[in-house]
Amino acid sequence: MLSPVLAFTAEEVWGYLPQQNKADSVQLAGWPTVNQEYIDGQLEERWEKIIDLRDEVSKTLEKARRDKVIGHSLDAQVNLYLDQELFDFLKNFPEKLDTIFIVSKVELLQGATSTPEGTVDSTEYKGLKIQVVKAPGSKCERCWKYCETVGQSQVHPQICSVCETNLK
Repeated sequence: MLSPVLAFTAEEVWGYLPQQNKADSVQLAGWPTVNQEYIDGQLEERWEKIIDLRDEVSKTLEKARRDKVIGHSLDAQVNLYLDQELFDFLKNFPEKLDTIFIVSKVELLQGATSTPEGTVDSTEYKGLKIQVVKAPGSKCERCWKYCETVGQSQVHPQICSVCETNLK
């Protein structure tokens, strides 16, 4: 599918593909067919909701950037004050939300009714309030996230525990 845009690169990659009975050139190959068993409507629905939530968080991060609370999004910890429905939905993704939102840390907190100062109500989601604060810890030299585990490693004191595990 990239061959119209990256003709030479696609042709080179095509030459290394191990398929049998393939066309002589990527330019002569047909388009791939959709395998219906790979289509998952529920997965798509969940990701659409997560992307919508990310958009809401991004708006709040931009406001925090304008207000000089943070400089870059990785400087931030995002506290999400959630009603029960949103909390139940997001609790399945806690270790991935920081990556999805491109921040250092995300805290999921139940109870969108009593929230601290600096919290912004979501314009899209009822039952969601977002607070952006400076992330705790030191900056990891590898992933650039702020983390409280930076400095704890004897071998790599400049990186966080996640990066150390990835390096191993």
